[in-house]
Formats: sequence, structure tokens, C-alpha cells
Amino acid sequence: MEIFFYPTVPECHKISVKIFYNTTAQLNQGKVHGRTRMLVENLSELLMIETLSDFTVKAETRDFRVHHCLLSALSPVLSRMLQCDMREKNENEVSLPCEDPVVLRELLNYIYTGDCAIAKVPHELFKIAHFLQISELCDMCNNFLLQNITIKNIIETLKLCDEEQYELNYLGKKAKEFVKSNEKTLVLDIEFENYLRLSITISNIAFILKIAIDYDLIKVYHSAMELIKQESTEVLQNADFQKLLVSNPKLSVSILEHILIKMQKSDDPVRLDEEKTILLLVISLM
Repeated sequence: MEIFFYPTVPECHKISVKIFYNTTAQLNQGKVHGRTRMLVENLSELLMIETLSDFTVKAETRDFRVHHCLLSALSPVLSRMLQCDMREKNENEVSLPCEDPVVLRELLNYIYTGDCAIAKVPHELFKIAHFLQISELCDMCNNFLLQNITIKNIIETLKLCDEEQYELNYLGKKAKEFVKSNEKTLVLDIEFENYLRLSITISNIAFILKIAIDYDLIKVYHSAMELIKQESTEVLQNADFQKLLVSNPKLSVSILEHILIKMQKSDDPVRLDEEKTILLLVISLM
């Protein structure tokens, strides 16, 4: 707000008015912060003692008594459940796709107070926040994971990014960069090798196959080649896989041999034409 003064008003009066407005704004802001802090403390206590609770959130090993109005305010999914004629509304309870009571406790802490211990269970907390469409909590978990990729959590982070529904492209990129910087350590971990072998998809096959080739991970290599045999057309349309073929002539030769064998065995003219197209594509990349 801009205040205009007539030229006849002494300068000292102008200064007094400015000081009055600034001081009043600071006092009001302090009151707001104080009331907000008090409200958060009261809501936290309300969650802990379950006063006037009217709804139950169920985990596998524990039930939480809560207040449905707060859940509805934060989650569009729960709001729809509780406003429509659904089982959750009629029975005053909901079973969420989450088995760990620690995850649900932190979810409820966020709903009631706007804060929670993300570091305890960041991956699972992201999943349940995504399911409930609590976008701010999703962003908080995503930001935490971006800043805390480690040897200890890299497998879980990669698995989370593999789920296309979450659209964690930037986190996935950073996770792969972390793997690239720590490959020599990670390939010694049998759990990491198992992750690679069991998580091969068309979208990540180039990333995984390169590691398998560079570090002679035989089981991972064979699993990747099996996918190539089953989905050769789709795999060869992947831009990252094409780059891998350009940089790895031996791999190109192996795939050519596989395609030629399939062509010899094929009796389907349509399938044979597809294999010829793939063959020409591989040759063009060599």
C-alpha cells in the first residue's frame, strides 16, 4: 500500500507513520506465526491422543484413529471415497496399499502438521502420497531422494524410477548417473546384480546391457538378450539401444546372428518382412 503526503507535512511525521506501519506489520506477522505454530502443535496432539476421532486408517499390523475431515482436505482420493457412497464412507475406515505402519504414521504426521520424517521411509512415503494424490508430499519426497542418492538406497531408488506411472524421469537420470560413477563398487553387490537381471525393460535395456558387457555379468547379459529375442522390433527402435549398437560392434554381430536364425525358421511372410527390416536397421548402425 502506497501512502501519499501533502508537501506541508513535516518530514518527522512521515518517518513516524512509516515506523508505525512497519512495526504493526511485524507484530501482526508474529501473531500469525504464533497462531500457526500453536495450531500445528494442537493438531499433532490431536493425532497422538485420537481425541474426537471418527475414522480408521488400517495398516497390516496397526490401525490409526483419525479425523476424516483432515484426510479429505489433503487428499482428493480420500475426499472422493468419503463423499461418495463407497465402502470407506459406510464403514468409516480405509485400508491403504501400505503394509508398514511407520509409513502411515509419517503420512498422517504430514496430513496433520505439514511435516514428517521423510528420511525414515522416503520411497514408500512417495508411493502412498502418489496414490492419495498429495502432490506437495510427493515433491518433498522426490527432492529428498534427489539430494540423498547413496550406495545403500540406489536399488530402491532405481526400482521406484522404473515405475512409469510415477514419471520420475529426472530422478531416474540422476540415479543412473550415480550408478555410472559407482559401477565398480555396485557390480560387486549380488543384490545389485539381481536387480539388473530382474528389472530389464525396453526402456532401460541399453543402460543395463552396457553394464553387463563392461563387467562381464553373464546372467544379466543373457537375460537382456532374451528380451531382445522376444521384443527385437521394439528394442531396436529404442534410441539409447541404437547408440549402444553403434559403440559395440560385437553386440551388433550377436543380434544379427539371432535375426538370421529367426529368419531361417520363420514361415510367416509378415514376420519375415519385419525381421528383414530389423536386419537392415542393425546393419545400418554397424
